[in-house]
Amino acid sequence: MPEPIETPNPAESGKETPPATPPADQKPPTEPAKPKDTPATPPKTEDAPPAKVVPEKYDLKLPDGSILETSVVDRIAAIAKERGMSQEEAQSFLNEQNQSVATFVEERKKSWFEAVKGDKEFGGDAFTVNAELAKRVVQRFDPSGELQAELDKMGYGNHPAMFKFVTRIGKAMSEDQLVVPGAQTGTTKKSMEEIFYGEKSDKKE
Repeated sequence: MPEPIETPNPAESGKETPPATPPADQKPPTEPAKPKDTPATPPKTEDAPPAKVVPEKYDLKLPDGSILETSVVDRIAAIAKERGMSQEEAQSFLNEQNQSVATFVEERKKSWFEAVKGDKEFGGDAFTVNAELAKRVVQRFDPSGELQAELDKMGYGNHPAMFKFVTRIGKAMSEDQLVVPGAQTGTTKKSMEEIFYGEKSDKKE
C-alpha cells in the first residue's frame, strides 16, 4: 500500500524559525577599521618671478672698445621703453646690437682685404709694395693718426676704392718729379699741391 503523504501543520508553519546561534568560541565579525583623516597636502607651487620693472630712465653703457656711436644708446633706450623692457633686458639688447655690428664690420673688412689682394693692378705680387705706399701717405698727411683711427674703426682702410686712391697718391709722390733745366742735382720732387693742381706761376700780369 502507498505510504500516506504528510501535510504541514498550519499552526506550525506560521511560526518563525529562530536564527542559528553561533558557537561560543566563535568571535563576532569586526567592522573594518576606518582610514584616518589626513590633511590634504597642497600642490607645490614655484615661486612667482618678480614683477618686471620698467625704469623711468635707462642707464645703458656701451661695452669697452665698441665701435658704435653714443647716439645709438639713446635709440636703444627709446626702443626698450616702447617694448617695456627692464634695465637688464635693455642692456642685454644693447650688447647684442653691439656684437652684431662688430661681427658685420669684421667680416666686411676681411672681404675688402681679399678683394684688394686679388686686384689685378694693385694686388697680387704688387700688393706688398702698394700697401707700403698707402701706409706712407697716411702717415705723412695724418700725423695725429685721427684719420687712420677712423679708417681702422669701420674697416674703410681695407676698402678697395680707398686703397687704390691712397696708393695712387703714393706713386705720384715717388714717381712724378719736376725736371729743372740746367740743374746739377738732376731732378726735384714736386709738392703735393703741384701734383694735384699743377705748378703755381709767380708771374704777375
